[in-house]
Parts: sequence; structure tokens; C-alpha cells
Amino acid sequence: MIEHAGKVRLTRAEFRRLQRNNARRGYAVNTIKSTAEYDVALVQACSPVFLADLLQALETGSSPLIRGEVTFDQLTDS
Repeated sequence: MIEHAGKVRLTRAEFRRLQRNNARRGYAVNTIKSTAEYDVALVQACSPVFLADLLQALETGSSPLIRGEVTFDQLTDS
């Protein structure tokens, strides 16, 4: 991803990966023109369990992933 003046340029592979992961979660991504649209597409593509772990880490400084209780693959498979 390249960001310049608030605009985002993705490679075809990056864009397709975001589209595919969003589609798995029930979201449609047709274009990404701004960093805000990129941020939304990125969060929508993440597993809800991974997002919960990330939020816990941001709020408390620790999470199951940080403590090594689970692996990244375990969080992203759900």
C-alpha cells in the first residue's frame, strides 16, 4: 500500500486480498480511494475474535495473543 496526500494505492493482489477477506465476513469492497476507506476495509476483513484480542491489548496492555495463550492462526481462523 502506498499513501500519498490522503489517497491510497494498492497493488492488485492487496486489493483482491482485502476484497476476498471482506467477502468472507459479508462485506463488499468495490473501491478504496482514501485512507479512511482502507482502514474500514482492513478492520472489516479481520476476525471478530482477533479484533477483541486487539482491543483487549490496547485497553490493558495484555491479551491472550500477547501472553502466548493462543496463536495468531487460532484467532484468525474463527
